[in-house]
Amino acid sequence: MCCRYYVDDSVDALLKELDLGYAPMHRGREDRFPSCFALTVCARDGHTAVEKMKWGFPQGMSGGNGHGSENRSGLVINARAETVLERPLFRDGARSRRCLIPAAGFYEWNREKEKAAFYRPDRTPLLMAGICLPDPEGDGDRFVIITTGANRSVFPVHERMPLILERGQWKTWLFDGEKVENLLAFRPEPLERFQEYEQQTLVF
Repeated sequence: MCCRYYVDDSVDALLKELDLGYAPMHRGREDRFPSCFALTVCARDGHTAVEKMKWGFPQGMSGGNGHGSENRSGLVINARAETVLERPLFRDGARSRRCLIPAAGFYEWNREKEKAAFYRPDRTPLLMAGICLPDPEGDGDRFVIITTGANRSVFPVHERMPLILERGQWKTWLFDGEKVENLLAFRPEPLERFQEYEQQTLVF
């Protein structure tokens, strides 16, 4: 699952490329948590647009159990790529309200609660696949991040990871509903891992 990620100025540069009207914020590195507002990339009038949304669907949103990953506050924050087209909470969004969530990297925790950061080897930003729905508590939208089975670089830490799409797939994800199923089966490219501490098992 993905329950925290981070952004930096490299994300701002990419967002400016995708939406010429976007004004970079030059924030340095910042973490993003469920229930917080974050920037996403959406399809609007045939163009890509940067929009601010809140991360997480309240339980019962759109009527029904979404079978996604919840955090401690009860928000559904992730949707599984394998079932997102079937679950009542997600399927409409997966068919017609898709988005991308930019990040410099994301965090996962192993069974010993040790945190690892994952990012591209060249430090270019990631775009994670997501879906969005109107916020029943406000005027904007909410989003969840789609997860898939971990690739070989993430699996030693966690069995799930965000569905990270490559540059040639971004606009297809946003604009071409007929190819959604194929993109949901995509396995993300290997990533670099940084882990300050990792518990070692001693064999005697």
